[in-house]
Amino acid sequence: MKFSSQILLILASALAARCMVVCPDGVKSNCYPQVFQPSNQWQVVREGQHIPAGLHVRLNFETGEQEARLLQPDDSDEGSELALIDNSHSKTSLQEDVPSYGGDRLPSRGKFSKKPRASDSELVDYDSSVAEVLDFRKGADITRLGKAIDTLVELSHDIDFGHQLSSHPELFSVMSNIAETVSENESLAEKIYRVIGASLRNNPKAVKSFIQNHQPKLIPQLYRVLERGHLSEVVQKRILGVIHALSLDETYGLSNFNLADAKNAQGLNSLITVFPKLAKSAKERSVLILEDLNMVPESSASGAVDADEAFSAFLQGLLHSQQSNSEQQFQTIFRSLVELHEGGRLPVKREFLQWLSKEVEERRTGIKKRDLTYSNTDSAFDSYLSSARHRVFGNPNAARKAGEEL
Repeated sequence: MKFSSQILLILASALAARCMVVCPDGVKSNCYPQVFQPSNQWQVVREGQHIPAGLHVRLNFETGEQEARLLQPDDSDEGSELALIDNSHSKTSLQEDVPSYGGDRLPSRGKFSKKPRASDSELVDYDSSVAEVLDFRKGADITRLGKAIDTLVELSHDIDFGHQLSSHPELFSVMSNIAETVSENESLAEKIYRVIGASLRNNPKAVKSFIQNHQPKLIPQLYRVLERGHLSEVVQKRILGVIHALSLDETYGLSNFNLADAKNAQGLNSLITVFPKLAKSAKERSVLILEDLNMVPESSASGAVDADEAFSAFLQGLLHSQQSNSEQQFQTIFRSLVELHEGGRLPVKREFLQWLSKEVEERRTGIKKRDLTYSNTDSAFDSYLSSARHRVFGNPNAARKAGEEL
């Protein structure tokens, strides 16, 4: 009689919520009931499902998934593998009922909801780690944050967790802000950017979610952080790892690294701007991004290509082949090229020098085609261009004459 009443209660609850479904990827054919439908057999509790009260719930240690079924008369003999859920519990609090099994325990993939703050020993699963990150405030316990980030580092390499992390509407933005707040803690900042990059790498669904949730604000923020130039080499590489993972997505690449359209080249322009300020290995990562976008030739197997030289050749090629599509982009390319060559050790192509001489002359005589407006800023750049022609790329003694030309 007890079990019959229980079944009726569960069925009534399910019928009341029969119109409520979960569609994790937005595809109707993949939807399933929001309320878990129990039977006498163990069934996997799917993402976002609510577990009715009075069921037996367990964690499958081979798959890391939660399973549930109706109460059985002999359940009391099944030992500590089972976790009972009463009326005050939900799926998200299951972790408080299952005993800890150390590092081999696979974490829950359930969605986060508010619950009591986890103890230090419980910062080993997705929910409690995400909660710790979202709740972090400047001056708070950095040790607890570090444990949470360590957990997310491990989870980010899993394709499903990577998608879940990138789908969170706030998490990556919060993490990026924290990385700036704790920038003096190089190890922690490096791990934060590693979580973001690993979540996106070779994970198209995660990239798609990231673009929808974060791209408009977060990526420009990452470039601004790189431009400040005070980061360690390893942190620079981790940030570029995020950009690299995104650039390999066709949609993102066409809308951010598009040489044919200045409006869709903001990512490329930003990379060109920050490149001279990067450390050696970070510059090499930047060149690799361009290689994967087929913008520069691939390095030889020996990997002996100098990153500065390769990037300089790329910029020179953009200029003398007139591939820049706006005056602003043109100025960005030329200023970065000058910054790279101010040391005087990089080779200059003959084609570039011929183009530069012609460009300076056209601007001096006013026959250069312009954007719709020509400002005092443009006039100042013309002077800069002429000066750099002699000071950086030619005979320094000719710089004085260049000033007289303009």
